[in-house]
Parts: sequence; C-alpha cells; structure tokens
Amino acid sequence: MTNRKIQYWVIPPTEDAEFVAPMEQVLDTDAQPYNPQYPVVCMDEQPVQ
Repeated sequence: MTNRKIQYWVIPPTEDAEFVAPMEQVLDTDAQPYNPQYPVVCMDEQPVQ
C-alpha cells in the first residue's frame, strides 16, 4: 500500500494576501450570473471518481 500525502486547503488563521487575492477572484467569478457565451467550468484537482 502506498502512503499518500494529502494537502488540505483551509482559510489561513491570519490574513495572507497570497491566499486572499486568488480566493476573491474565484468568489467574484462564482457570483457572476449565468452567461451561455462564457460558461464557467469547474475541475477537481484530484483525478478520483
């Protein structure tokens, strides 16, 4: 059996601009109304079904 190291993404306990800036961009994208000309595609980073 192989040991797998899993890294979990959580909100850091203190403000971290390197984390917050991309997260705000994701949240802004999620808040946009549906537009069939610009679909949003979500992908899971783990290739596990």
